[in-house]
Amino acid sequence: MDKLIAQGLHRARGVVLKRRDFPGGDRILHLLLEDFGPIRVVAPGAARGKMRFGGATEPLVWGFFHLYRSASRFYLRDVDVRRDFLELRRCGMTILKAVEWAGMIARHTMEGHACNSLLSLFFRGLSDLADGDVPVAAADLRFILKWLRLWGMCPDLSRCGGCGSNIHSGRLIGDTLLCPSCSPPTGGVALGNGSLGVLQRVVYLSNSDFLAWAPNVDDWSRVSEAGLLLKGHFEKMA
Repeated sequence: MDKLIAQGLHRARGVVLKRRDFPGGDRILHLLLEDFGPIRVVAPGAARGKMRFGGATEPLVWGFFHLYRSASRFYLRDVDVRRDFLELRRCGMTILKAVEWAGMIARHTMEGHACNSLLSLFFRGLSDLADGDVPVAAADLRFILKWLRLWGMCPDLSRCGGCGSNIHSGRLIGDTLLCPSCSPPTGGVALGNGSLGVLQRVVYLSNSDFLAWAPNVDDWSRVSEAGLLLKGHFEKMA
């Protein structure tokens, strides 16, 4: 897709995923942009602290990025910052989780291929971390499960992946949820009625309902093992 982008000026909404500074003073930004997907952009002189960009080249900054496309690369001209998510930096757990998500997106998306739905999901997840009373574990589980669902990799949490029957408890094996009749006695993660119900709500509730419900869950540790299993499976498969 990169070769099809015309030379000249471009403007796109998006976020800074990562940055890398070079001795000459330039900064390379890994951006995720609407309609462009992930791209790398040179921010001239940004590593020397030029006030032209200020803090707009910091990771997790959202805004409208004004770019110039030369014959071989993109250059940053300006940024209209819409949200810097500085509030995430007030808590070590939230900023570490946000940076982890950004790193996953950088690793598992293809440069120059648009992924607008993931861009929206990322913004929503960061907003949940920054604005609400949602536990970090809940926000993390929702982000991963919604991403898996977006890419067709989330297990059906209402039916057995073996016999297709409605399911209220079972065992998560890899990316497949099996009812007690179909699942092996060991391996994977066993999910009782309560734990499976939590996972179902994480995936299927609207965002407003999720924000109201998640802070009232007594113990997120009971589904944390399932979340780790799904995240590990995603890292291997994506």
